[in-house]
Amino acid sequence: PGTALTPLAKLRLGDARFGMEEYVLAQGEYEDLVSGYPGSAHVEEARFKIALCSYEMAFPWDRDPTETERALRLLKEFRRDDPESRFLARAEEATADCRLRLARREYEAGRFYRKQRRLRSAKIQFEFVVNRYPETPWAPKAALEIGEIYRTREKPDLAAQWFGTVDERWPETREADIAKGALETMPTGVARR
Repeated sequence: PGTALTPLAKLRLGDARFGMEEYVLAQGEYEDLVSGYPGSAHVEEARFKIALCSYEMAFPWDRDPTETERALRLLKEFRRDDPESRFLARAEEATADCRLRLARREYEAGRFYRKQRRLRSAKIQFEFVVNRYPETPWAPKAALEIGEIYRTREKPDLAAQWFGTVDERWPETREADIAKGALETMPTGVARR
């Protein structure tokens, strides 16, 4: 303890725990390094690995999202504070996966509400996906669902706007093809986006 090698030893101890899938213990070692040796050259790596531990502890999309949300927050902070890090590519990959899980969770909640015929709640969920996770494959699916909700409610102008949004924002998707087909079946005189 107290030697110049202590931060490296803590980092490697954390790595050993991480390799044994003892993520809580690994996270503790990395956090000790960051708080106890803030000037160490190993702080950047330890901060990334703290976020990575949370990412590894995150559940699939259909379970409690708390750890996924925490991992996303830690990864965002890491990317903000260390934009030139050698770990940036891996951090962005983990961030994208966390966002994908959360987007699917919200999308599936919308589908649940739609099956329950709670269309207003479904629309709110789907809009949340479109606005919060537009880069995920769940966003065009959600936008298409909103168009279908409006078509079910016999609001063809709004339905056409959402179908147009799908075609405009995600033109290379299967959902865009479905939206184009839906637009072709809309009554003449309906305002298209």
